Amino acid sequence: MREDGEHLDPCGECTESFNTFVDLFKYYDTVKDRLTELNVLETDIVLQDDMLSWEEEINQCYRNFLDYRRHLTQVEDEFLFDKDFYNDLAEDEVIIVLDFKMKILASMYREKQKDWFSKRGFSCLGALLIFGSSRDSDENEILYHLFLSDDTTQDGVYVNTVKE
Repeated sequence: MREDGEHLDPCGECTESFNTFVDLFKYYDTVKDRLTELNVLETDIVLQDDMLSWEEEINQCYRNFLDYRRHLTQVEDEFLFDKDFYNDLAEDEVIIVLDFKMKILASMYREKQKDWFSKRGFSCLGALLIFGSSRDSDENEILYHLFLSDDTTQDGVYVNTVKE
């Protein structure tokens, strides 16, 4: 890995992280083969179940690991896109990003999951405004607003009210 954190070919750390799973799968196969040789696996149903569970746990960890690696790549890709995109904003342009933060409940009003869409609590909608800058500046002015409402349905009327 270079000092700036970028690398095109797999670096040692990346290779080691993938090799960890190679080692886990090899170890699993070794244990399974040895238990099969000793005829222990065929006679012990609980051990068979444990081996299947162990294999599934390794596979699930590997899937999670791949998802995490994809996430890192996407974050880097989005960062490069955002960097160029926001630098090219003209002074008279603005980007508006609206995002529901959550339905927020007081601790005394905790609901069951099936009651989540009831009218208790309040909603929080965040609005991020990124303003363009002059060509001689590399900084954008950013404003962030939080809109709070006791309308927990997060429906079109609420969103249109905030946009207005």
